[in-house]
Amino acid sequence: MIRQYSFENFYSFLEETEVSLLANKQVPDSNNLMTLADGDRVAKVMVVLGHNASGKTKLLMPLVFMSWFISHSFRAEPDSPIPFETHLASDSKVMTCDVEFSLPDEHGSEDIYRYELETAQTHVIREALYVKDKRFKYVFIREWDKKTKQYNVKQQGFGFKATEAKKVRKNASLIATAAQYSVPFAIKLTLAAYKVFANVTVGGKRHLDDKLLGESTDFYHSNNFFLKKLNTYIKRLDFGIEQISIKKIALPDGGKRLMPVCHHQSKGNNFSLSLNSESSGTRGVYSILRYILPVLEYGGIAVLDEMESELHPQMAIEIMRLFTDTETNPYNAQLLIATHSLEVLHYVEKNQIYLVEKNDCASEAWRLDEMKGVRRDDNIYAHYLAGAYGAVAKFN
Repeated sequence: MIRQYSFENFYSFLEETEVSLLANKQVPDSNNLMTLADGDRVAKVMVVLGHNASGKTKLLMPLVFMSWFISHSFRAEPDSPIPFETHLASDSKVMTCDVEFSLPDEHGSEDIYRYELETAQTHVIREALYVKDKRFKYVFIREWDKKTKQYNVKQQGFGFKATEAKKVRKNASLIATAAQYSVPFAIKLTLAAYKVFANVTVGGKRHLDDKLLGESTDFYHSNNFFLKKLNTYIKRLDFGIEQISIKKIALPDGGKRLMPVCHHQSKGNNFSLSLNSESSGTRGVYSILRYILPVLEYGGIAVLDEMESELHPQMAIEIMRLFTDTETNPYNAQLLIATHSLEVLHYVEKNQIYLVEKNDCASEAWRLDEMKGVRRDDNIYAHYLAGAYGAVAKFN
């Protein structure tokens, strides 16, 4: 479970910014909240709102970036830059970020971890992992020594051979590298990082195009279990489709290509259309569910930017309900979305809303329940439209 994350000097965010999914004691219990082993409660659904170009996507990206760095950075080319940008107005080329999360332990309880990263594009400056035992104690700390041009690494129970730990590439994570050496603890952490499913990459939002649809088709074709789940939800969400199948079609050059086919029934007649002939809404939910179904099935977090861009607003709300319904979300998966659909404000509480605004080319974000005077029984939708909370478009 993601508890909170923070970052500084990252794209349009200059100052330190925190995104917390933890609920304070004043928030009443609900289906949106999961109680953790330490008694803290964490939100299953969090919504990000703001005007165009405010920085909503950038607010999501640090979590996706850290997930990629922990799990995939070992695969980067040895001299490639670490893929992020600092704020254009900053004198520093160093970005910092951290994430606090919980993982099950071998006793059926949970351990709380905090991962910290300080990095330039050219090299990691500091990387550390802590585990909470009354207070946080380090599992490892890796720091760049300017004089020796080497890393100093200290460990407590991480299990990575010291000589190998010192040789980790400057643009790779110690965790990602240790996993390649079959260090059990590192593998556990990378598997947790793999459970961040997002239509946002370290380069920004992925748009619905042929490449994305092709990758979604590959996913469903190689995971028949999720293809069946897709068909269950396609019928539940009332797209008028009885089933989607994936067929191999022959190409003129002798090769083959996978093609998703949508099967319909009308007045007792059956007919089929390729997915490309269906509406953008059908193609959109086909793609969006690829990110959602795995976390609902196994746990994790889906990070989605503007999922309503191809869907009816009510469809986005129905997807949110999948996460608050214990029957469809037995492992307490989380959903973090940035959206322009104000309809969602009718279905979330003030502790589930982050607002983002940009002033003087710098983004800032705050959770609605951090603002003074915001009552739980307020008409949040009307107040937001009236500009009472900020983070709305201003026209000159």
